[in-house]
Amino acid sequence: MNFPRDVMHLKPRNIHNSETIQQRSTRLFGLALVIGAALICTGGFAQESYEARAGLSTGAQAASLDAEPPAPELPSVTNPKLRSPRDTMQTFIEGMNRWEEGGKEDALSTLDLSGIKEQIRASEGELLADLLKQILDRDRVIVPRLIPDDPSGEPYVHIRNPKGDVAIVPFETNVGTEWKFSAGTLETLRNLHKEYQDRDVVAGVADTQPKVFSLRLRNWVAKHIPFLVREAFLLENWQWLGLFAIILAGMVASRLFTLALSAIVRKRFRHEAIALDKGLEKGFIRPIRIALMAWVWFLGLKTLGLPANTLFYLYGAAKTISVAGVVWAVYRLVDIVGRFLGEKASRSDNKFDDILVPLVIRSLKVLVVVFGIVFIADTLELDYKGVLAGLGLGGLAFALAAKDTVSNIFGSLTILIDRPFQIGDWVIVGDTEGSVETVGIRSTRIRTFYNSLISVPNSQLVNASIDNMGARRYRRIKTMIAVTYDTPPEKIEAFCEGIRHLIRIHPYTRKDYYHVWLNQFADFSINILLYCFHEVPDWSTELRERHRLFLDIIRLARRLGVEFAFPTQTLYMRPETQDAPAQAQPAPASADAAFVLGRKEAEQILDQTLGKDAPPPPPVQF
Repeated sequence: MNFPRDVMHLKPRNIHNSETIQQRSTRLFGLALVIGAALICTGGFAQESYEARAGLSTGAQAASLDAEPPAPELPSVTNPKLRSPRDTMQTFIEGMNRWEEGGKEDALSTLDLSGIKEQIRASEGELLADLLKQILDRDRVIVPRLIPDDPSGEPYVHIRNPKGDVAIVPFETNVGTEWKFSAGTLETLRNLHKEYQDRDVVAGVADTQPKVFSLRLRNWVAKHIPFLVREAFLLENWQWLGLFAIILAGMVASRLFTLALSAIVRKRFRHEAIALDKGLEKGFIRPIRIALMAWVWFLGLKTLGLPANTLFYLYGAAKTISVAGVVWAVYRLVDIVGRFLGEKASRSDNKFDDILVPLVIRSLKVLVVVFGIVFIADTLELDYKGVLAGLGLGGLAFALAAKDTVSNIFGSLTILIDRPFQIGDWVIVGDTEGSVETVGIRSTRIRTFYNSLISVPNSQLVNASIDNMGARRYRRIKTMIAVTYDTPPEKIEAFCEGIRHLIRIHPYTRKDYYHVWLNQFADFSINILLYCFHEVPDWSTELRERHRLFLDIIRLARRLGVEFAFPTQTLYMRPETQDAPAQAQPAPASADAAFVLGRKEAEQILDQTLGKDAPPPPPVQF
């Protein structure tokens, strides 16, 4: 048998009622007659008999009474456990009693947490649920059938107190109606708990221990050190001490962790025989220390049961500092990884990794900054999603504005894949000549031979002709050695062969291809062509080996008595009576005789140099 709701509980003060006093009095009088008749028929009514028949204890599971009339057709609801005030109270009590066995979600579902910030909703909801359970356990026996079961009824006030009411009110949803403890109730639970905390638990309650650690800690402090639960400047004394302890614990934990982390990093670098820069180490350790300290604060704040507004701001500050510290630390970690990989790359023979490592490090830094901004914006609840959506709408304009930047990025990828040069190579790109110093995402920096630094956009390198002097396997020497006209042919022959042998025995010269021949009759000299190659790793070695070869050629000329020619003019005077040299042939009498004499002398010379009737010499072989 159900009892009228209006006899047990008055309507909440914040609910508008348009009934007149006369109508309300008439309705209450009629309800009183009905109740009186029911009491006479049943021979008296006592609260304990209801408990015995319902099989309930205070604050424990609710049960319906026998002979319940058939329920009328009810409107649809989103959650059957929140169908009416009675169902909501039963769901809350059962959920709190089964807190560790999965009942926490049911208990929290009965609370209107919409007015609490999302960042602290979970921890604040657990604390408020525990406070509400402690209040109900110290108020009175909960008899389910005395709680309204009408899904379409009016709000139900279970406790009316000057410091705050405990009310269950309906919430309209798209599907139907849900009944929850109101947001106003949750706002007054802390003050109401102070009113009830010194009361004894009603008889029959099996489990009165708080579920939340902060509430258990407060009860222990109130029992053993009562003066610490007194409020002093916004917070209780024990909460101020707790904040100090959390700050101290964060500083100590961060210091110990970073010391261990520093030892691990140094050991790893020593294992690879790489010196770790102190500046890089400090730049990495400092943000790690800050992030860990803020994280300890973030975890410790849950144990103090702080007011919602205070907890929200402290939570936000600790979380923001922690996230910013992590982003900063990861950014610095990229520098350390870059230093480590750069040292490893510099020790390898392959120059490709010298380009790859800086490019990867710069890309990682850009990614860390972008994701860090998103994480921090999400922590601060900034509307970054709208900004991203705006970028999507303006993507075309952004792409057109960033066309050159995108071209440079693709240019860097092309350089990375095609590898037209390596770090340290001597290149000629258009009018730019120098050594490649770095390859970035946007541009490549070339150090010229007059020590200036030129940045060439990577998009230009894709379409430009690149003369990679550093990619040469052999470094060519092509020059003319000028000797005087009075040098005997035999000395010239010996001089040329001596130069060839120097090429054959020098350590860095190419042995399979070289040319040293008498090549020109110049205005003031006989020119010998020197054409050979050095096989050296870099330009500096090339200059050194060319220097050594040229010095040896000068020493060879001095030993053979060969003189180098230089632009001079010699005035030669001969007396008219001087006879012609004895070895010279007399002048031919006619042109035909001159032809015959020239051919005869040429044949004799060839017979002396190659041999009479000798076959043609084969091609030059090395």
